[in-house]
Amino acid sequence: MRVRGTQRTLWRSAKYENHIGFTVLTRIHSNVDDKILVKLGYNETHVSFPLRYLYPLTTNERPKFISEADAQPVVKCKGHRVVVIGGDLTSNHDLVGYYGKVVGFEIRNPGRAQVAISSGPCAFLEFVFREEALCASYERTVMWDGSLVA
Repeated sequence: MRVRGTQRTLWRSAKYENHIGFTVLTRIHSNVDDKILVKLGYNETHVSFPLRYLYPLTTNERPKFISEADAQPVVKCKGHRVVVIGGDLTSNHDLVGYYGKVVGFEIRNPGRAQVAISSGPCAFLEFVFREEALCASYERTVMWDGSLVA
């Protein structure tokens, strides 16, 4: 995810504006002012942020590895892991929260990707999503609240 909107409100003096990080959601949040733990940047600095400032990362940008200037839309990155955050082209939202891999994209419709779901009842089935329904995710195990999370 990417931090945005802190310059407008000067939240934390906008120190983290446009930084990239990740989080592990451990419960459903219904208020944009709820704060969640985020690990930011290459060094994974721990910061508590209100949800209102966290936006999905829709490119393959990765600090210290792929710059913002060199990043490509995740929908064009075959093999890239994503997490579904919105409905597919049929407006089916049952896959929200599942991980998948980009297996193809449409040249005539560049903002879409074909995604193979990695787990759950739809594992190995493929669905087409718009760019805004996907968030970049990286396959690695992380330590979160004292537990390993894959």
